[in-house]
Amino acid sequence: MSAMIVVIVSPQGEITLETQGLTGPSCRDVSRQLEAALGLVTRDTPTAAFYVGEREETRLKEQG
Repeated sequence: MSAMIVVIVSPQGEITLETQGLTGPSCRDVSRQLEAALGLVTRDTPTAAFYVGEREETRLKEQG
């Protein structure tokens, strides 16, 4: 799957951004400019994909 940003606008005007096809903190790098253009970020909820690289990195440190 290629990387994309899904933008959802609720009837109340609340905007939700969801990155797909990315793992680790790179999702924040991709969405940062769009977030800045849209306004104040009121909540940041990482998905499981955000922690994928972190878990692998931790596992390597523990083994070696």
